[in-house]
Amino acid sequence: NLHIGNGAASQHLTQFPVLAQQWGAISHFKPSILQGCRDTLEGVSVSDEQFTESVSTVILLEGVDLETLVQEVLESRLSAVARHLTSGGSVRNQLADCVESIICTLDLVHNNLVTSNHVTDKTKTPLSQCNNYGGSQQRV
Repeated sequence: NLHIGNGAASQHLTQFPVLAQQWGAISHFKPSILQGCRDTLEGVSVSDEQFTESVSTVILLEGVDLETLVQEVLESRLSAVARHLTSGGSVRNQLADCVESIICTLDLVHNNLVTSNHVTDKTKTPLSQCNNYGGSQQRV
């Protein structure tokens, strides 16, 4: 738990005053890491590895379930597409970036979040094990 206000953390702070001094230096890591992950997920071309790392980090740090995460991923990818449409470049470049982003999104969702009917063990998607650390055990 990254919150310092709970009872156990407060007790440790009184026993180890150096922790209170160091907390200010490290407390910004979680929001910075999450923002970096969200920025990665909004990129035009995101590799499966980058996607899996970013999504896994969000699951672990925020404790969200897979259904909520899929919704967040799709919303971030939608905002990336909308940003391409208003980027101010040539229409051809805007359209190419949008199509590339949509294709990348479909590939990422299919490769990492959707379980194929042809797979014998339907619990084995790259991110299925990460969901064990998050909220409920819902599958998409």
